[in-house]
Amino acid sequence: MKPRTVKIIAGLTASAAVLVAAVAVLWPAPERKPAAATLPELPDMVKFAVDERGVATAECPNGMDWHSDEARGAVITLNGRNEYCATTGAIVDTTASFSVSAWVKLAEHPGKLAMAAVGQDGVNASGFYLQYSWYHAKWAFNWMEADVIDPVDNLTATSDEPVTTEWTHLVGTYDAKTKRIQVYVNGVAGTARTIGTPWRASGPLTIGRAKWNGEPSNYLRGHVGGVRLWTRALRPAEVKELLGTGPNS
Repeated sequence: MKPRTVKIIAGLTASAAVLVAAVAVLWPAPERKPAAATLPELPDMVKFAVDERGVATAECPNGMDWHSDEARGAVITLNGRNEYCATTGAIVDTTASFSVSAWVKLAEHPGKLAMAAVGQDGVNASGFYLQYSWYHAKWAFNWMEADVIDPVDNLTATSDEPVTTEWTHLVGTYDAKTKRIQVYVNGVAGTARTIGTPWRASGPLTIGRAKWNGEPSNYLRGHVGGVRLWTRALRPAEVKELLGTGPNS
């Protein structure tokens, strides 16, 4: 199967939110046609709105599909088994402040399966997991204590917002000054946690999977759109502003 490529936003300055609203579409929105029309052929390279740092390219080595969503336009569909997209290297320094966001629509309630929207690989674990956590049965932003096999003293910022199969906006933030991680679901802040000593995950940024005990894991089954990253911790007001920028807006 031919690898597919998407480009993800690397929104790395305070002006990123303005640029997102003013520049290009995040995913190539299909031309609006009658319901019977099929999704037009889309390019392998998907351009995201971006600030002066440019874009990051994520290859999808096992393929993925485009889905024409009535509300969101063209989004990627992942099978939950082996499909994911990954950059060639790290996008954020996980020992410094950063934020990550994504729009997610699960194909079904994951139950006892963890499903990661975005992560960044270390050797044995991901440096962060923006995901549905099977352990907590909630949307979550996870931090592992170290890049080791079976880390123990891990911390998770969780949300009490319902886990549904509707479009959901997820944001994870890390503030290096306070060492606090936070998760937002549809703009609503969850329960923040203060982590221990941060460690640097130097592997690729991943969309639709994470890493656990040295192996790919937490494959997401469903649709993903609008992945973005910043090298700062977004403020709550900024997170709420992102709700107006759906996968194709």
